[in-house]
Amino acid sequence: MALNGVITRFMTGTYGVTRTVATTYPSGGFAVGGATLTFNIDASIQPITGRDLKILTEAQRAEESRVIYTLTELKTRGPGYEPDVVTINSEPWTVFKVEFYEVISGGHYRAYVARKVVP
Repeated sequence: MALNGVITRFMTGTYGVTRTVATTYPSGGFAVGGATLTFNIDASIQPITGRDLKILTEAQRAEESRVIYTLTELKTRGPGYEPDVVTINSEPWTVFKVEFYEVISGGHYRAYVARKVVP
């Protein structure tokens, strides 16, 4: 059974996502910020479970975390881009882990986010 319909049925809302290309350092030595792309996703955002909390790295355990179930691929930090930032209740949350679950008639993503500290 595909969870595509379940995610749609139990979605908690539409959320904004900001994807940023990594900062570059041209020959002049000054940092040049990457371009950003903003888009919306439909998702179900849930509290992180105790089982999920056990497998997180030590630094992540101290952060406030959530799990996002969505049909849209979210990205963590990788070559050429920064981690996606999801806006939940007007607050930025940074994606730090993404898993894809494939089933016979499609698949969905399970992304872990942590509240982004804003100085």
